[in-house]
Order: sequence, then structure tokens, then C-alpha cells
Amino acid sequence: YWNIWSANTSPYNATTSLADKTGGLVNDYKQYNIGYGTPVSGTGNGLLFTYAPSLSFGLTGTVTKAYDGTTAATLASGNYSVSGHIGGDVITYTRPTSGTYAASVVGTGLVVSTTDISFTSATSATGKPVYGYQIAGTSATGSVGVITAKQVTATLAANNKVYDANTSATGTLTLSGFVTDDTGTVTASSLTFASADVAYSGSTVVAKTVTASGLSLGAGLSNSALASTTVTGSASITPAPLTITATNQAGFVTRAPSLSGTGFVASGLIGGQSVTSVNLSTTATSASVAADYPLTVIAATAAAGTTLGNYSVTYVPGTYTVVPADGLLISSNGVSTPYGTNASVVPVSISYLVSGGASITTLTNYTVTNGIYTFADGASGAVSFSLVPTTGTNRSGSGN
Repeated sequence: YWNIWSANTSPYNATTSLADKTGGLVNDYKQYNIGYGTPVSGTGNGLLFTYAPSLSFGLTGTVTKAYDGTTAATLASGNYSVSGHIGGDVITYTRPTSGTYAASVVGTGLVVSTTDISFTSATSATGKPVYGYQIAGTSATGSVGVITAKQVTATLAANNKVYDANTSATGTLTLSGFVTDDTGTVTASSLTFASADVAYSGSTVVAKTVTASGLSLGAGLSNSALASTTVTGSASITPAPLTITATNQAGFVTRAPSLSGTGFVASGLIGGQSVTSVNLSTTATSASVAADYPLTVIAATAAAGTTLGNYSVTYVPGTYTVVPADGLLISSNGVSTPYGTNASVVPVSISYLVSGGASITTLTNYTVTNGIYTFADGASGAVSFSLVPTTGTNRSGSGN
């Protein structure tokens, strides 16, 4: 066998005429960093060089993880690079799977480092052993680190509310999925019910969807990110209280009661909503004697601007008065006034039924002097009276 030794300081420099030429010789191995006459490491025909190349290890590509509060990094085989080898030599070395981020916070281009890299072997491009490589160090460093924000999840505990004719909702937002002892807050730009109405399953009030949208994390959570900026919960809209009170009505003896479906007062309606009609009932008949009889609201039958299902209705009865013959029935449309002001009640008409008469006489023309109303029958009869609210009618809803 033969060994050829070279003292060329740049034996593989293709840009200079001083690069070594092998002349087609086929070697069994190569060895660097060996002096003339020094025992060799290989067997067979060898190319020997005093030139001493040095290997350096580095990191490349991207090393990515979600924020976990630590600096631990996980490396793949492809994250390693080696430099300093020559002539197409193939370097084999250990590649640790763990490393360390220089910082544990979210960011890109973070420095990652690892240690305990060890050189194993080297071969030429044709697979022949190569000896004598120097190792500059057993660590590797590179600005290859990426730490992404840890996803956290918002949960909405929505609050029930009483019907108020709008979709606004309230609730409590909480976060989960934080790393270790991290805590924080989340806010929403809006919380809304799917609709403003009370939801039912049969006759039972049921919950409906509440959506919190436009979620954003509070201060100090730069290492976290919301999994979604929208979250849903559920809550119920319960019926609002509504009181429908029958307005007192009256009629004459021998006449069947003629009940007005608009003879009621509704208290508790929201905004411009209204109940437009109700069913009324009384025990009085055309055979009833002059007296007071109960006037009962059976049910509200129609509404405007809402559905009656949005209200829990309490019905308050009124009185139907059977007026005797020769009695006087005074009718007024009633009046509403602001709290603290005096009410001025104006009559609309007066009616009477003469004993044995077949028809009812109604008078609508009157004069008023100092609050005294005078109706004349056009003959010789006239009646004068004043109208004032009964006790309590000038009070507010709070009883003041």
C-alpha cells in the first residue's frame, strides 16, 4: 500500500493552482492534521495532510413551541448544521433533542442553544473513512427560536333578565388554559341575546343563546392569545310583570251589558307597546236588579309592538254597575296627569232611562262654570255636578 503526505496549507482550494492533485489515485482513507512520519489511523492507501480543518456546529431552520413559561426547547435532527468540513466529506455527529431558549416569552428570532454535541465519524463523498478533524466546540447556537402565544379559552356565564324589549345581555367572562399561575381578564365589546323575546318550550320559559363578541384580553397577557374572539352562553329572558285592570262600566236595568273590549288599563308595558283588546265578562244580565256586579278580565287578546308571551299578566277585576230607571249615568273618558299635578276630569255625556221607557236618552251638550258642569234636557230638566278623582288616583306608581 502507499501513503502520500501533503504539507499544503490549502489542499482543497479550487481557486488556486496550488491545490493538491491526486492524479487519479484511488485512496482507501484520508487523514488530516498528521505530521510526516506520524503513525496513521487508517489502513490501505492513504492521503495524509498536515492541514487541520476544524468543525463547528450550529442551529438552523426554526425551533417552535407555544408559550409554556419555560425556556426548554425541543430540537429536531434537521435543526443542526455543521461547517468547516471539506472535499465533500460527510460528518456524522450526535444531535441532542433538547436545548434552551434565551428567553421564555413570546417572540421570533429567539436565540436557542444546545450542548453535548459529539463528533462520531467522517467519511469522504465516496464513503471512505476520514480521520483528523478538529472539533471547535460541543455546543451550537442560533437565532432560530419562535415562541407563539398560548391559546386561552373564554367562557361566558350569562345572566337571566326580565324582558325589557331589547337584546342587551350581561354576564361574567372567565378564562382558562393559562400556563402555571398566570391569570388575567377578558372583556367583550357586546353581549346580546339571540332575540329580545321570551323563549318557550310549550308553556315553560327556556334559555336562549347569549353571544359575547369582540373579546379582548386584559393587560399583562402578551404571552397568551384568545382561541376565539366570540363565545356563547345561555340565559333566560323571563316575562315582565303586566297588570291589566278592568275599567268600571255601567248600563241600565233591563238592558243586556254591552262590554267594551277596550275598557281596561294596562300598566307595565315597555316603551311604545300596547295591549289593544281584552275579553271581559260580568255576571250582570238584562234581568239583573240595580246593583254592582263583578267585571272580570278573562284574557288579553291582542297586542301591538310585542307578544303577550313577553309578559306575566295579572288581571284586576272592575265593577259593572246596573243603573236603575230614572238614575243618571255620567260617562267620562278619564284623564292621566303627571305626578304632582291636579287632575281635571271632563264628562263626555250623561244618560238616563225613564221608568217604563223604551229608550235611553243621552245628553252631550253642557255648560261649565267654576268647575260645575250643567246638562239640560232641552225642556225643563237640568242637572249640575262636579267631577273629582277618587282617593288615590292622583298617586304615582310608587304610592306617593
